[in-house]
Amino acid sequence: MTAYPCAQDPSVSPVPTRSALFLPPGRPRSVARRLAIHNRVLKRIRRFLEGRGFQEVPVHGGDVRGQLETMLARGFPALWCEASAGPQAAVEKDNRLDRFKVITAVGADLDLDGLCDLMEALLKDATICLGAELIGGRHVTRLDRTLRAPHPRLRHSQAVAAAGVHGWDIAPHEDLPPAVEATLVRHCANMPVLVTHWPSDLKPGLAELEPGVAARAKYILPYAGEVMDGGVWAGKAQRAGFALGMDRLLQYLMGLGSVNDAVIVPAGRGLADQARA
Repeated sequence: MTAYPCAQDPSVSPVPTRSALFLPPGRPRSVARRLAIHNRVLKRIRRFLEGRGFQEVPVHGGDVRGQLETMLARGFPALWCEASAGPQAAVEKDNRLDRFKVITAVGADLDLDGLCDLMEALLKDATICLGAELIGGRHVTRLDRTLRAPHPRLRHSQAVAAAGVHGWDIAPHEDLPPAVEATLVRHCANMPVLVTHWPSDLKPGLAELEPGVAARAKYILPYAGEVMDGGVWAGKAQRAGFALGMDRLLQYLMGLGSVNDAVIVPAGRGLADQARA
């Protein structure tokens, strides 16, 4: 079994805090540079998913998972799609991943460990395609260690305990606010962190690993916070999947303080305005 940093003792940070991983937010890139980074990362994600047997399908309307589940029921083993949702839809759903562009992937015969392995492999594969000519040398250095090391995996109960060490009072069945997510990232030496085994009542419909504990995994990244939300769904046929916030992934890769600095055209700004920024 792989030994993941922070997984055993939530009070211990495995890496000294004075590290190239701890960088202040970088400056926003030009729209042309953002577009080049976006296209390269999206192409890499598409290649990765296709290599793992996921087929891309078009979706129409807001019920993305429902459409993918319908296709799974017709015998497709693994599917993915790209969709967008505006800020109002995000407010209604209370899901930060839906604020901008979202990539959703679902597959049959995946358990929680397999899903976490898939999510980590996807993140690393998307990271490795970026060089200094696009994101700058210091960010290549920052990302290099995240490529070489296993990413910490904490159960929700361990994450709550780690937050308590840093002064947060989080109840055992409570969600993790963005400020607590940032604390967990710093606690694990600014590495991407997978939080698994969530309380079932936070997201009904997922398979239970034990009473009150759902097969769910959230990927929390430096700068960007929650970037992927995945889980294994309850039902006769086992299937699992995740939603990936593309713009928050780019925020992490570019080391930016705001997701608005990562998108191609932020809300309320045209290309001409953004090009002058």
